[in-house]
Amino acid sequence: MKATFKLVTYKKSMEEKDGFAVTVITSFILVMAGAYLVIELKMNPFIIGIILIGYKYIIGPYIRKQFTDWVKERDITGIVEFFDDYLEVKNNTNSTKIFYAELESIYINYNHIKGKSFSAKDIIHNGLAEIKLYTKDEELKKFKFLIENENQINDLKPIWKNLYLSGIFIREKLGNHEHKTIMFDGDLTDDKLKSLMTELQVSSFYKPPLRHKKLN
Repeated sequence: MKATFKLVTYKKSMEEKDGFAVTVITSFILVMAGAYLVIELKMNPFIIGIILIGYKYIIGPYIRKQFTDWVKERDITGIVEFFDDYLEVKNNTNSTKIFYAELESIYINYNHIKGKSFSAKDIIHNGLAEIKLYTKDEELKKFKFLIENENQINDLKPIWKNLYLSGIFIREKLGNHEHKTIMFDGDLTDDKLKSLMTELQVSSFYKPPLRHKKLN
């Protein structure tokens, strides 16, 4: 099994920009312009509708990609590959292997999938992920990578499950509000949590090793 992602410069901020002010101002301008075109110039409202749809699916996404949190080609510094027994971080100058047997805990914060939203009211996410690996020798290793499609998550899930089963403590957080996920799933009912605890052989998803609290 293998899951491959692009390595992103660690200087890239994890905080996603929602562009709320830009969206409100642009929407106001479009509404006012649309009203003027319909009332004063007698333009067909159908054409206005097409313009608004174009904004939603073309102009809006273009504006989102101009925000500073959006991962651009210049931010890519290499690749990250997850295998059954280890992961490998490769950049332009070197390559580092990290064996899972050396790890005691994993902390990951990720911003969904690049270019995707959970709903019509949700922002377009940048797909940036930050992972912190804490070894049994109390060494911290960390890097950032890019999630570009659902297939990458699906490739990672079997490996991720084995990490849970191996006894490594894993904490997953999604987005700016650090929503709790398990196996990259945020729909966590009580029954589902109990089922996952049994499936992954985990006594708790919330209590990290005491000496790792500084990473929470």
